[in-house]
Parts: sequence; structure tokens; C-alpha cells
Amino acid sequence: MLKKFWNLGVRMISTRTIGYDHIDVEVAKRIGFHISHVMYSPECVADYTLMLMLMCIRKMKRIMQREELNDFSLPGIRGRELHGFTVGVIGTGRIGQAVIRDLSGFGCRIYAYDLYRNAEVERYAEYVELKEIYETCDMITLHMPLNDANYHMIDHDAIGKMRKGTVLINTARVSQCDRDAAHSVLHRRSGWGYGTSFRKKLCAA
Repeated sequence: MLKKFWNLGVRMISTRTIGYDHIDVEVAKRIGFHISHVMYSPECVADYTLMLMLMCIRKMKRIMQREELNDFSLPGIRGRELHGFTVGVIGTGRIGQAVIRDLSGFGCRIYAYDLYRNAEVERYAEYVELKEIYETCDMITLHMPLNDANYHMIDHDAIGKMRKGTVLINTARVSQCDRDAAHSVLHRRSGWGYGTSFRKKLCAA
């Protein structure tokens, strides 16, 4: 694609994402392409993450779909309350810290995982191993840069450890979730919530 763009006269690609793993940077360098990317403030991503969380557990997508049909019936749209959740935050860099800080105001229990612990995080959350997050959390949210170690970390094995009804939020990188694994589980388990940043859309099933 880069070579075709070059032949069409394109000399720069600007991606509206922080990560640029979807662009072959080595090829771009070799043929002279310029690549730029954007930066989002931690609070911006944290706000978006909290919005996805609340929309998932309150079934807002389904409610909005019914509203378009003037259907205000109640069956099937009963939501849950965040203060009763145990939330696992994977990745406690600047964005993860902002999410944890904001979550603390909802009164939920917060577990965190990161290779490097942060004293500020420990004011609000308890660091635990990934296995405990997968097995005990009602909601899991990802906030890590993509690398070889966490590529497809949310795979069949990880999802298999989660309980029915777990909500998964991914506002990090798409490749950290094995979408085929997630989709196969969604087809098998009714009642799952799936909030994701794939294409910046909210999906709930």
C-alpha cells in the first residue's frame, strides 16, 4: 500500500492514533515516506474508557437502538451498578493511573497489574497477578503500549479464565486482543459485555 500511495504522489501519512504498529515504518523510511501520529492526554483516554464502561454495564447501545424505534419497554435493558464491581486495570502508566484515579470515585474494588509498580496507584488499587484479574474481575480494561510480550495477551486461555458476564474494555492497541478468540466466546456465552476501541465503536452483546 505504501508503494502504491507513493506512486500516486502521496508523501506523508498521518495516523490519528498514538500507536503506529499498523504502518510498516521500515518500508516508509526506505522509500522516503513521512509518518506522523497524534498524542492524547491521559485524561482524554480515561474519560473515553469510563464512558465505555458505563455504556456497557447500563446497556446504553441497546437502549439507544430501542429509542430510535420509540420502544421504551424495560425487559432486557436492566443495567448494573459500577460500585459493586471489581475492576482490573492492566497497565498502570499515565493513562492507567488516570483511569484508576477516576474509578476510585465510584466505590468499586480496583485490582492493577503492571511489570512496574507505582506508589500513586497503590493509594487506590491493589496490585495482583494477571491470573487473579482474569478469574475475579467483573470488568477488565487494557492500558499498555503494544509489544511482542502482550501481543494477543487476551487469547482463548485468558478469556477462558474469565467469568460469564465479564466486561472487557480495550482502549489500548487492537492487537492485544485476539479478536477471533473473543468473537468465538461471544457466540458461545450470552450475557457478555464487550466494549472495545476497535474502529472506535462500542459493541455490546
